Amino acid sequence: MGKTGDTQTGAADIEAKNLVEALEKNRQLCTVLEKCFDLLNGDITDEAWLTELADLATCHTVQCIWWRAHLPETYSMSACGNPENDAREWVDYLEPALAAAKPGEVRLIEGLTDDNRMLSPDRMVYCLDHSPVRVVFIFSQHKHKKHWDDADKQHLLRVMRIIDKPVRTQRTLSFYADIQDLSNKFMDEMPRALMVLTPDGDIISTNRLAKQLIEKGDLMRVRSNKLNLNDPVKHHEFAEQLNKVLHLPKDDIENYVWHRNLSDSTKPGSVMLAMLCLPFDNWNLTSSARDRVIVMVLQIMGKLEVPDVAQLGEFYKLTRSQCNVVAQLMEGNSLETAAENLHVSINTVRTHLRAIYSKLEVDNKTQLLQRISGTITGPKEL
Repeated sequence: MGKTGDTQTGAADIEAKNLVEALEKNRQLCTVLEKCFDLLNGDITDEAWLTELADLATCHTVQCIWWRAHLPETYSMSACGNPENDAREWVDYLEPALAAAKPGEVRLIEGLTDDNRMLSPDRMVYCLDHSPVRVVFIFSQHKHKKHWDDADKQHLLRVMRIIDKPVRTQRTLSFYADIQDLSNKFMDEMPRALMVLTPDGDIISTNRLAKQLIEKGDLMRVRSNKLNLNDPVKHHEFAEQLNKVLHLPKDDIENYVWHRNLSDSTKPGSVMLAMLCLPFDNWNLTSSARDRVIVMVLQIMGKLEVPDVAQLGEFYKLTRSQCNVVAQLMEGNSLETAAENLHVSINTVRTHLRAIYSKLEVDNKTQLLQRISGTITGPKEL
């Protein structure tokens, strides 16, 4: 019994070490989180946030077009005139922006939802379909209207269906209610459970996978907005780490990482935890007077969300056959099983795998799975 326990503990330590190494190598996660909280904190403008995320997120390697439908006093495209005082359709403003687009740029185009001239489906499809950019639409109600009326909603739904069908085959369209909704979606679509806490243990934010862990209730619960681990020994260790973070010198914050296997097992369904820290010089949220936050990253062993074939192709520029091989491996299948499921030979799978390793700059299957599962997938289309 003791030997088995030691073996499980050793395996758990190895998995924890791998998780921490993956996180340390991919500080992109921390950077994206920091930008999300800069937005929440009011330290970055909406347009600047999109610009930075375009450079950081895997699925935003080309230009974003942000079409925001409110705050008309903040128009940024002065070269196109003021849409509110011009009878031209909104697509007249979108076309020159797309034509002038350069990789890495973000254009801010604003309009009002209660203007039926804002979208011409046929022309919109044409200009989107002939542009290499990625498009993010954000539709919000006019600030002077309490809610969208039925005519607004039906008009948007009708146009979106028309636009979505021909364009989605070539690129992803994402639709969000407002900029904070987009920020929240970024966190929700990250492939690991995330919790952001103050050093006092108060929860600031959780993403979708973290909410699911909390609701399940077998490892942790939330009481009075504080995270509590069910195991008293683990919770005592967790509380000690919170206190340590609270008193860390400012220069040591970003280099601090703590990990723990919450399940004492590496079986599928076990949960690995890693704690990272982020400093904030101008933190002014009412939830904390501290100059730092804690990011809890939880990995459910064997249960990472698997990107679909379309996402793999878009994010990593893989062929459909290569995407199918990666999807099989991420489901935990061996090369032999992958070949059987895909109805190809094992040599064909190995050939695809070598090409995949080269494209993703990895050396083996373990590195490949870490690269795929540890990459921020960004917002999916709604």
